[in-house]
Amino acid sequence: MIILGLLIVAGVTVIGITITTRLNDMSQNDIAVDMPDVIQAYVPKDSQIRAVDIDDGFLFVSLAAPEGDIVIIVELKSGKLLGRLNILDEP
Repeated sequence: MIILGLLIVAGVTVIGITITTRLNDMSQNDIAVDMPDVIQAYVPKDSQIRAVDIDDGFLFVSLAAPEGDIVIIVELKSGKLLGRLNILDEP
């Protein structure tokens, strides 16, 4: 009986340590992007930010500009402006 009790305690201890270790590893892997200190992007005067989103290391900034909507795409790791999508009204 004593051996069975010791085995149960040892098993529960191993399970607890395993869960704690895996949760700790997962929380440390969440912050994996090294961003530059400053990213500059020029936008038309009187533009307003509508939304900001980050996905797979890319930053997407949606703007409302006087000429139409703009989406700016930046690679976070390098801080490089990858593209700018101007959404204009049809002439």
